[in-house]
Amino acid sequence: MMFVGKGFSPWSMGALSAALVVLATGLAGAQDAAAFKAKVDKEFDSSVAPLTVTPPTEGPAPTAGKHIVVIPCSMAAEGCARQARAVIEAAGLLGWKTTLIDPAGDNAKQAQAVQKAISIRADGIILASIDSAFIQGPLREARDAGIHIVAEGQDSEGLYEAIALTEKFYNEQGYMTGVAAYRLGGYKAHMILLEDNEFAGVRYRADGVKAFIEDCKAAGGDCKIVAAQEFLVAQVQNELPKQTVALVRQHPDFTALWAGYDFAMNFMVQGLQQADLADKGFGISFDANDANNEIIRKDGFQKATVGLPIEWASFGMVDNMNRLLAGQQPADQGLRVKLLTRDNMQPSGAWQGDIDFRAAYKKLWGVK
Repeated sequence: MMFVGKGFSPWSMGALSAALVVLATGLAGAQDAAAFKAKVDKEFDSSVAPLTVTPPTEGPAPTAGKHIVVIPCSMAAEGCARQARAVIEAAGLLGWKTTLIDPAGDNAKQAQAVQKAISIRADGIILASIDSAFIQGPLREARDAGIHIVAEGQDSEGLYEAIALTEKFYNEQGYMTGVAAYRLGGYKAHMILLEDNEFAGVRYRADGVKAFIEDCKAAGGDCKIVAAQEFLVAQVQNELPKQTVALVRQHPDFTALWAGYDFAMNFMVQGLQQADLADKGFGISFDANDANNEIIRKDGFQKATVGLPIEWASFGMVDNMNRLLAGQQPADQGLRVKLLTRDNMQPSGAWQGDIDFRAAYKKLWGVK
């Protein structure tokens, strides 16, 4: 026999049960969101902590008299230029001759640069931010000619003998920017993404930040992508600033503006400053270039960058080239990234890691 007290009915008890379910679901959602915030806090704190990893401590002596062709994506893009300059610096320590060929972001010129390396009978080619799929024919010719190839770039064709950075590495960088956007935005990430899909590494970074947004939403966090558009490296200095201003005006509720690399973010910031929009939201990007670091130091629009020790990566590519030339296998070069904000930014310059990697490689190679 069911007892029904005054003012109650089976229908009202059913409504109460439904309300309790809603309440329980809400509490569970709140617990999920709280747990996600705690996870973000832990990952943020880990991301800004000093790095203690080092380059390899054992390897072959430098092989003498080698000639290396260095091909960056474009010397106009600071990240690629930093890679190229550091490769030349490291190769010089080994006594190698280097030839720099700048294809200026043009796939046809990248192919021509590889063919030039073949014609001058180079011993090796080092590429910076160039995907093998775009120039696979010339790369195959180079491999057939016995030229070793080391690169920073996606290798869907299996033509690079050593790759500085992997897809997983770039995914983790992208996820780290999501963590930073959420934490620095007061546990809210309404993001505008500006993507350059010319480069696999940048595409993987975008995949990483999108994965964070999905994780955040699944946990009940306040995250969404309010807009996403593409651009090309050739458009960075002229078209991208205008594109950025238009997006910010269309989506004034955004909290974080995301770019796939700092060279682009630098011009995005300039566009927003000229349009008097640099007081809305904040920027986050990758590479820790000097100009961007200075914006962060001065508490400007860009608040964070995922620092990739680009010069260290270049020294690592030269070390792996030396290993290949000596008939050995490539080695893990100890590369890691770090989230840089105003609170942990070094006083000046581009971030190149938290240790003296140059001294470590000089010791490894036995050079001064």
